[in-house]
Order: sequence, then C-alpha cells, then structure tokens
Amino acid sequence: MDGLLAIEKLLKSKTTHFVGGPSGLQAKQTRAIASYLALVVFASQLAAESHGFARMWGGHQVWNWANTWISQRALPLSLTGCHTKTYSLLSDPGIATELWTYMQSNKWAINPEKLAALTKNQLIPVEAEKYVHQITANEMPNGLRQYMELELDVICSTVGHLVKAGQSLEYGKNYDGYWNGKLFVNQLKEKIIPAFERIHGAGYQALFFIDNSQGHSAYAEDALLASHMNVNPGGKQPQMQDGWYQKDGVTVVQKMVFSQDHPLHAGEPKGIKAILLDFNTLKANLPLALKSVKLWTIHLWEHHTHHWMEAYQSGLGTKEAQLQVQKFSSTKYKSHR
Repeated sequence: MDGLLAIEKLLKSKTTHFVGGPSGLQAKQTRAIASYLALVVFASQLAAESHGFARMWGGHQVWNWANTWISQRALPLSLTGCHTKTYSLLSDPGIATELWTYMQSNKWAINPEKLAALTKNQLIPVEAEKYVHQITANEMPNGLRQYMELELDVICSTVGHLVKAGQSLEYGKNYDGYWNGKLFVNQLKEKIIPAFERIHGAGYQALFFIDNSQGHSAYAEDALLASHMNVNPGGKQPQMQDGWYQKDGVTVVQKMVFSQDHPLHAGEPKGIKAILLDFNTLKANLPLALKSVKLWTIHLWEHHTHHWMEAYQSGLGTKEAQLQVQKFSSTKYKSHR
C-alpha cells in the first residue's frame, strides 16, 4: 500500500521529470508499476474478504503472508490458544464454596432462578468490590509507575554520559510532584555542576544546552521579571535585586524594595506602580529609544507583518500561515534548538 501511494504521488507531482518525457519509456514503465501495485492491493483485499478477514487489515496481512511464503516457504503463525484466558468467577474459592453449599442444601429442589439471584445479588458484588479494590490499590499504581517515573540525564561533549548528574522523579501529585524550574536549578547546582567538576577538575567552565521547557523558564528568585510583580506594594511578590538605568551617561541604581525607614511599606517590594513613578526619566528616554531604531529594522518588521496579513487573508490557519511567512525569511531554521 505504501509503495502504491508513493508511486501515485510521484506520477501526480509536477516536479517529476521522466527521461524521454511523459510519453517516453521510463514514464510508461512507471505507470505499469503503479497499475501492477494497484492490482496487487485490490487482489489482496478481495482475497482477505473472501476468507472472512477485514478488507483493509486483511489485505495488508495477505501481502505479508504471501511474501513470507515466497521468500521462506513458511506458513503464517497462528496465535489461537496463546492469548490470556478469560478469568472465571468460578475459579475463586469463595464463590465456589458458596455455590457448593447452596447446591448441597437445595439438592432435591434446585431453583435456577434462586441460584441466579444468589450469584447476582450476593456473590458477584462482593467479589467485584474486592477485585476493584485490588485493581485500584495495587495493580494500577504498579502498572502505571513505569510511565510516571521521569529521568533527566546529562551528556557531556568530552566524556559522554555524566552518570551521577541525572535526576529521577516519580511524576504525579501524590508522588514527588511535577518537574519545574526550581527542581531543574537544584539539579544543576547539586548534581550536574559537581559531576562536571569531579570529572574535569578545577579551572574548567561548562556551557549548558538545555532541551527542557522548564529549564528555559528558570530564573533566580530575585530576577527582574515584571510578570512576578504586583501592581501595588507588598503582598506575595519576590524581593527583586536592584535595577538600573542610564541618565546623562551615568548609571543610576533603582531600588526595587522600599527602605526599612519607609513610613508605610518598610522593607516591602515596591510593585509596578511605584517603580514607574520613581522612573521619572521615562518620558524623556522613550523618544530617545524610539529615535534609536534604525529604518531598516522598521521596514523589516513592516514586511514581516504584511506577510502575516496576506497569509491570514488567504484563509490559512495558524500553522500553515507560519510556514508561508517563513518562506520569505532570510534565515532558515532546521530545528527549535
């Protein structure tokens, strides 16, 4: 089937050029191959249906069975009788004992309806409850544990795998929690860097390439992030490190926390509103910042925006529009790294 789809795609493609043109020998040979494969697929599906198999699935299987026979003279293997057997409640000793007792006590007048009622109303619910408890308490957690264990390992370009730099985590709310930037920073400080120093010794610096979304968003606790700030002073927001800005060529330090002698918010984070009020040079610096933008940069983003508008106006979705805009980019990226 894959071969048929591939050769049909080749024949339909406008970029396909045959030796001798579309009426040449190579083109005729290609169309003959396509006709042969189409007949084989159709015959496989008919053969499967005629013997009680599903058309699509059976057609694939007939093709595989025939190839095995032609190349190895071997028949298909049958798995009849090799599957897991269905569990019977009669295999449970408790249910078997109860039924035996009932039949012994009513052996001269066994009523099938009463026996069915006993099985349905007394025995099966009890055993079902026990079985469900066993499943949810033991079998499911043990079975899912292999999918909930997260292993974050590290490789080095000089020695390969850093064995003692990895970090394991039992994923989930009821286990070790969820992987985040804080855990990544802990792994970096407590495992990765010590493992690197043990192998390379002193005097070497490591450059880390992080292929982990939580690692990309890891910042220091006092990092200057507006998204971590409140509008007003105090509350649940971090005490950030001091910022700075340039005024008349001089670096001016901007405190992000009120001093301890502040009458209302002693030692508390200032918040966005207070920071903007402190930044009295904003009105003067904004025109200078806008003036510093080069005309070619403005033209570049203007053209970029125009391509996005054209893509959306043509009815493309987000992903297709992105691919369309990338065609006009001077930089071609082969991956997200």
